[in-house]
Amino acid sequence: MNSSQEGKDEQNIGLFNIPENTMLCWKDITHFINKTTDGQLVCSKHFTLFDAISAIEIMDSRMDTGMAIKEEPAFDITKQLTADQVVDIMDNLVIREIAWLSGHSISQTVFTCVYFHHLTELYESKTDDTVYSSLRIYILATMKCCYYIWTEMIQRNVYEEEDFTTNLFGLCFDNQILDISIINDLDMIILRLSNQQEQNSSVMKAILNRIESRKSYLLGLIYLSQNTMHLASSKYELMKLVQLLDHLDLSVGSSVKGAFDPNINRKLTSYAPPRPTRLESKEEAYMKFKQLAQRLLSVCSITDYPSVISLMNFFDAFGSAIPYADAFSRSKLNTLLHYNHRTIDNQNTPYLILKCVKETTFLELFRIHCQNRPRQRRLLLKSVREWQAIEQEATRIDVMFQDILLVKATPPYYSSWARFLKLMMIERILVLGFELELYSKHEYTMILWYTRIVLEDRLVLLQRFTSPTDFVHTQLVLTQATLSLTEALLKIMVMVGHTNQWNDRKPIFDDEKTRYLQRFKAFLGLPCPPYESFVADMTSLDDDILAMKDTVKEELLKAKSLFNQLLRASPQETSTEMCFDHFKKYLNTILGTQ
Repeated sequence: MNSSQEGKDEQNIGLFNIPENTMLCWKDITHFINKTTDGQLVCSKHFTLFDAISAIEIMDSRMDTGMAIKEEPAFDITKQLTADQVVDIMDNLVIREIAWLSGHSISQTVFTCVYFHHLTELYESKTDDTVYSSLRIYILATMKCCYYIWTEMIQRNVYEEEDFTTNLFGLCFDNQILDISIINDLDMIILRLSNQQEQNSSVMKAILNRIESRKSYLLGLIYLSQNTMHLASSKYELMKLVQLLDHLDLSVGSSVKGAFDPNINRKLTSYAPPRPTRLESKEEAYMKFKQLAQRLLSVCSITDYPSVISLMNFFDAFGSAIPYADAFSRSKLNTLLHYNHRTIDNQNTPYLILKCVKETTFLELFRIHCQNRPRQRRLLLKSVREWQAIEQEATRIDVMFQDILLVKATPPYYSSWARFLKLMMIERILVLGFELELYSKHEYTMILWYTRIVLEDRLVLLQRFTSPTDFVHTQLVLTQATLSLTEALLKIMVMVGHTNQWNDRKPIFDDEKTRYLQRFKAFLGLPCPPYESFVADMTSLDDDILAMKDTVKEELLKAKSLFNQLLRASPQETSTEMCFDHFKKYLNTILGTQ
């Protein structure tokens, strides 16, 4: 970059600095261009980051409106199509819906379908042709599905700038068409397809399957839009959708030229950001469509939680499941949890828990898991400080209870509860750093050591209880297993560093103490072990490498035994009634049995 800047200075390039009387003096900039390496930007000093973001790619027909392209004849939406062609259009719409839910703009995905720009004409058109009628109502139903998704996302329960675009770029969904009208048309076309003499043909069965799937999907979204009032009905429709997708025939279909126009973005009044749009294959798109339906199906069970702990475990499982949940599913879960100053309710929940659920800080623990993984970590970093203050206040409440009861041996219930949640959040923050690849190799030992400190603190907290409940016992076993695994990994990293088996670059712009303080800056306001403790522990571990190998084997065997013990526990014992499959998968992944 320095060479290109020197070249600019030598050649006096920069029209803003050249007097008007010398504007016509031509300069040879060949030498300057040759000195500019690939990937560097030649621009004036007035070129800002906003200009870079708003830039278009020259000679990309989807963005460059000045590019002369061969004009294709306008696609006729009234054209009668074959059944195979209708199936192909339906499948391509699903592909673009999934791309939109993945974060691409709606103008470059769903609205590349020419039919979407003639919704009123489609709605008003009447025809006796069953195949064309199937396409017509499928388009209108898809429009309604997109509308309900967009309506949910503009509530901003999740940050759409990161993984969803709500900007319609001057387009609209023509919301004048009533839901009941579309549902009636869907029922009518399903009846006609069922009574068709050609219904035994594979292509007509494929159309019928897609129409029924679209109807169930639309009804599921309509019921979900009414929050917790009709979750049972939504659950029924989504279960039906999953079953229909299991019997989907993807072997039929014939492409239709002109039905989807990737250059239609050129004709809009506001251009979408120049982001490359990646479209999935039919198989991948329908697989993700099924995963979306299954996620929404699990969301419908939110009101059936047996305990607050089970509900918290469900939110944790939902937020960490791979593949990661899409923005719409996370937003809908967030809405169902807390909407219009109301939360999900259960008459059997103890009064104390109800009071806790009403607190904003407690609610944030659930809502954080509805964000994407990077934002989860950022929000947890903010929330952990609030829970430190809650723990301090809870300690004062415990002391008040001891004074009232005149029994000094009264367990500190409130402060223990707050401390347990705080330690859980700190552990989650540290582990998410590994998942998001935020740490350098030379920081692994430091992070694992700090994680061990947090787990030891949590283990001491759980061991206070003389008569633990099933949940406390499960957490005790899980903490012991995780601690043993962390201890083994820490010693492995120390041995690798000691024997120089890992080609690790040490930091050159700061020292290890500065890096330690910077990495754990968010925890400095909490009871935090000093850097000197870390140095002392690492020094003691460097003494005997051979003994350390034996310790690693012992810790791994201990962790394996404890994780297997958890695998044998029931959903009720582990408070994972709402996410038991995810919990088992998580344990099997650690054990390497899956």
